[in-house]
Amino acid sequence: DYQGLNIGGQISLNNRNSLGASINWQSSEYGGPDTAFQNKTRDDDLTSLRVEHNFLMAKHWKLNSHITQTENSSNITISDYDRTRFGINFIYETN
Repeated sequence: DYQGLNIGGQISLNNRNSLGASINWQSSEYGGPDTAFQNKTRDDDLTSLRVEHNFLMAKHWKLNSHITQTENSSNITISDYDRTRFGINFIYETN
C-alpha cells in the first residue's frame, strides 16, 4: 500500500524565464516480509523537493535546469538514503 501527495507551482518571470518548485511525499508499505532482510515488511517514507528554472532559448527550444533533494527513510537499512540530483535538459516543443 502507498499514499502520497505532490504539490508544485510555476511562475513566469518574463516571456523567456520561469521558476518552478514542487514537493512530494510518499509513504509505502510493501506486500509482505522479505526473507533477505530479517523477515521485515519494508516500510518507507519518501520526501523530495525540486526547484527548476526554464529558459526559452529560441522558438520551440527550451533549456531546463533543476535540482532535486530526496530523502527516503526506510526500516530496511539498504533502502534508507539521501540523494541530491542536478540536471540540465534541452527541450524541443512542437506547439
